[in-house]
Amino acid sequence: MRNVPSPHLGILVFSLLFLPLLVTDTLGQAWQAIYGDLNHQRGHKRVIPVTGACASSVGDGYVAVGYSQENLGDIYVVRTDNNGVTLWENTYDVNNGNHDVGESIVEAVDGSGFIVVGHTTSGSNTDVVLMKIDCNGTLVWLRTYDLFESEIGLDLIEKPNGGSSPDIIVVGEVRYTNSSNALMLRTTSAGSVVWFDTYNHSTLDGFNAVTKLASGNLMAVGYTHELGGSAEGFTVEVEPLGGAIISSGKFGGPGDEVFYSVIELQNPVEVDNNGVPNVVIAGYSSSFTTDRDIYLVKFNGTDPCAGPTQVIYRTPSNDDEEAKTIREIPFPSSGGGEFSQWDLVFTGYTDEGATRDMIIKTVTPALTPGWINNRFGHQDVDEGWSVFPVAQGSGRTEGFILCGFTLSDWYANGDPSDMYLVKTNSNGSSEHPCEVPFLVIPEYPEYPHECITPDFDAPFYADDDPFTPMVSHNWYQEVCTNGTNGAKRVQLSEEESSALTSQPNPVASGTDVILIVPNLLQSDQLRVNIVNALGETLPANVRQISHATGEIYLDTENLPSGSYRISVYTGETLWSGQIIILQ
Repeated sequence: MRNVPSPHLGILVFSLLFLPLLVTDTLGQAWQAIYGDLNHQRGHKRVIPVTGACASSVGDGYVAVGYSQENLGDIYVVRTDNNGVTLWENTYDVNNGNHDVGESIVEAVDGSGFIVVGHTTSGSNTDVVLMKIDCNGTLVWLRTYDLFESEIGLDLIEKPNGGSSPDIIVVGEVRYTNSSNALMLRTTSAGSVVWFDTYNHSTLDGFNAVTKLASGNLMAVGYTHELGGSAEGFTVEVEPLGGAIISSGKFGGPGDEVFYSVIELQNPVEVDNNGVPNVVIAGYSSSFTTDRDIYLVKFNGTDPCAGPTQVIYRTPSNDDEEAKTIREIPFPSSGGGEFSQWDLVFTGYTDEGATRDMIIKTVTPALTPGWINNRFGHQDVDEGWSVFPVAQGSGRTEGFILCGFTLSDWYANGDPSDMYLVKTNSNGSSEHPCEVPFLVIPEYPEYPHECITPDFDAPFYADDDPFTPMVSHNWYQEVCTNGTNGAKRVQLSEEESSALTSQPNPVASGTDVILIVPNLLQSDQLRVNIVNALGETLPANVRQISHATGEIYLDTENLPSGSYRISVYTGETLWSGQIIILQ
């Protein structure tokens, strides 16, 4: 973009730059803002309106996640009001100076705060990070998961488990020296591991996004890539109790295809012949041209093989474009909006012209072009990574909130990059001079699509190390402090995750089952967990512990018949096994 905002718009608060490019005072108005100091900051996978118990009113501002290059890199969470003005900004230094990145955030459905997923790197090892913060950004708990060589968490959702606090589903990838596998991890609402699986079809596989389906199953999307070949879009539907594969597919032409986002449509007419809601996926393709084009795919229901609709959106000059996040618009416009209820909206970037810009575009449920087509930015790289419709209490869509990052040095002060938020009106405009129309041409390729059966590791049930949080800090005022949040790493190696022996097994309900843990010490801080077939963690009634014989007597009186995973953590070693209870 070529339009430069007036320098007087910048506001320096303490040592943190919060730069509102245009601020108005109603939910339906528009603004642009950047967030960060003179280091690198970026916004990543998700920005969401705060609408649950953390909101004092309907549509009470926004929360976004990314990273800040404070220390070597910290997880960065920003909470704003409806006008983009900072309510609080926090950074979280997971392992005292390691490189930490926040990738995605959700508002907890129980109203207790927000849940963030990301990753932390120390040396050559990277671990998944999962943490919960309260409505004010104060750390509630934080866990890291060292499952294989290196793991990254890229997206998360909450998954109902029949209780008051849903479980958490995390997806990402496991990286080895010369390969990678797609990763799915299920934890309790407190971050304790229920199960995790890896999925691989080629040498390089990964998940970028996950959604829950009306059936209760989960669908994750990403890529599968054989060395020497091209990447293909990768989809896997799994059952939620242990991650077993229901269906899987890959999509692609001669170039590369990668999926970044997946949604199940709530539009009541967007269903297959059996009434199963259709799924839409967004990403990019380089098969139609030699450049990257926006790539949208719609399934007939959730079946990757039943004649999917595939659409490419490219610029006339065939520049690079990607769609990073796609959402459904559940409510009609509040008035004058250039979209219809149930249209889809996505963000990403385009390289058309002199610089890369953040984009917003709508399409119909049939993936044909919609009316909103805008791009935002300045004189350097500006990308959109997340978009969400903004609705008012009356059930009308007031506009859209977008999150990403900007490398544009908006105020010529040597700022390398910032988190970049754009709030549009219902026409998709920020009402700011730094935007122009985004023009693309639809194409309808018929890339090969194939049902596949990836390999996946059987579920491994485990519980992780207890965590005692250290000091957190609010960074709107304390941007330059060096406070840290320590975290114990979860070691789930073969040595620490040993097979648990139990007898009798099967056991009659109401009879004690004896769990045998060799070398059990009185100083061990025992924790016993029971997980049923639904993934629910149940109370463990330990009646007696014999340290001399290494025996733990577990009462089964209140456990119905079925299969259970039992884990015993001694403070140093994790023991895991299965018991079957009969009536």
